[in-house]
Amino acid sequence: MSVERYCTKKDCPGADDCSNAYRVKGQPCTMEYVAADTSEQFRWKGEGPPPARWWANGTLVYRSYSDYCND
Repeated sequence: MSVERYCTKKDCPGADDCSNAYRVKGQPCTMEYVAADTSEQFRWKGEGPPPARWWANGTLVYRSYSDYCND
């Protein structure tokens, strides 16, 4: 089963308990993958946590903005 929410920051729980001080409450941060905020065709559908990037429908998809910046 794929992951619905994933934070790339080590030991950060994400969601409302996110430790990123710049995160807008109720919104995903730049280090977080939220499947519901991603178009169905581009969501990670593999097992376990999403990789930093993957191909979907001929498009390179990044797990988060921070992964895009680190690439």
